[in-house]
Amino acid sequence: MQLPQDNYVMRVIGEEFSNSKSSGNPMITLTLEVQHPDEVEIAGEAVSVAGLEIKRYLPTMAKDDPEKSAKALARVEAEYKLFGLDFDGFNPENPVLGFKGKLVHVRLYSKERESRKAPTTEQKAKNQPGDLIKNPITNKAVVSYEPTIAEIYGLAAESGAL
Repeated sequence: MQLPQDNYVMRVIGEEFSNSKSSGNPMITLTLEVQHPDEVEIAGEAVSVAGLEIKRYLPTMAKDDPEKSAKALARVEAEYKLFGLDFDGFNPENPVLGFKGKLVHVRLYSKERESRKAPTTEQKAKNQPGDLIKNPITNKAVVSYEPTIAEIYGLAAESGAL
């Protein structure tokens, strides 16, 4: 189902610092959980969203790429400020965290993603994705929707009201 784009209140329920599995770059991974609203209307039905978890990935640097590292560091600094965290003395290879438990206002949307088959050996060799999965009746690509944080506005009061 496609989550309606709107403002939500979320709490950080998990924080971790590790290296990205895909790039090997160091990153902060936050797990946020919807606190408010409890329900949204999707296709005319009330659907519970309270407790929906969404991950946020914040690379702290890009190894061997000073330009990308500078951009990553600027994004992380902005995020720290939104969460009211101290950025002075930040170490991109061993950051002090402090996001867990924080309540924030966010804008969520649903990122559309076409479903694909696993790549064939030939596609893997060419670094290509697998073929699109199509509905056998309509011949249209099968699409799924991934709830995504579009923007974090800043800290929310503990009451959690929008």
